[in-house]
Amino acid sequence: MEKILKIVLVAVFVFYMSANAEAGTRLYSPNVEKGELEFEWIGDWDFDDTDSKDNNYGQRFLVGWGLTDYVKIEGGVRVKKTATDRDMHYDSWILELVWQLTEPGEHWVDAGLYFEYIDFMKNTDTSKQRKVETKILLEENQYFDNITNIANIVFEREFGDNSDKSWELAYSFGSKYRYSSYFEPGFEAHGNTGKVSHSKSLDNQKHYFGPVAYGAIPVASPTELPAKIAYKFGYLTGLTSAAIDNKFIWEIEYEIYF
Repeated sequence: MEKILKIVLVAVFVFYMSANAEAGTRLYSPNVEKGELEFEWIGDWDFDDTDSKDNNYGQRFLVGWGLTDYVKIEGGVRVKKTATDRDMHYDSWILELVWQLTEPGEHWVDAGLYFEYIDFMKNTDTSKQRKVETKILLEENQYFDNITNIANIVFEREFGDNSDKSWELAYSFGSKYRYSSYFEPGFEAHGNTGKVSHSKSLDNQKHYFGPVAYGAIPVASPTELPAKIAYKFGYLTGLTSAAIDNKFIWEIEYEIYF
């Protein structure tokens, strides 16, 4: 009973703190592997009955490095295409840092922090010249056999000549069954409800939920240590009027160790 109560408390905290921001569709684990080099391709594709919301998609191309036992850094670029654009275009460059706060399994939940800086240098929208984002990262593996639960609580703020300079919050939550290293079925939920200081009405909030598949396939390595291609594919459904009808999301990573 105590185990279930702790998990419920984390879930309630995540959804309560989600009172406010544009949610991404990537979940971050708080745990870091020193010497791990990652080449990542991350994207989402929108499908909606409204023409202006349909066929919008964005992609991130990142390189990550496990700098120490507790710190991982990543950097890369984002490209995107909207319904009004003819071609996909460069949107911004990104810097990320994950800071592991606890040893895996040391407590009933692993914890970490995430920091991100986005510079929209090639974006003509002066209201979004820069953005900073931080996340509280939580992961639980102990209480249900072969189940991993990850929660991210997101704080973000945009800076620019015309931005409203308000902090926002978002949430991401995922649960997966570790069936095998090749295939792990699960689900994810992502959403936002507006500014920290002023929550939007439910119709104007954006919440998504849907099935996701994870896994990893061993591949040839240029080093004596193993290498793999990890994947995530999901299909999310919008649960509110403001949300996109459906989103196809993916992540593909080539991971090697040094």
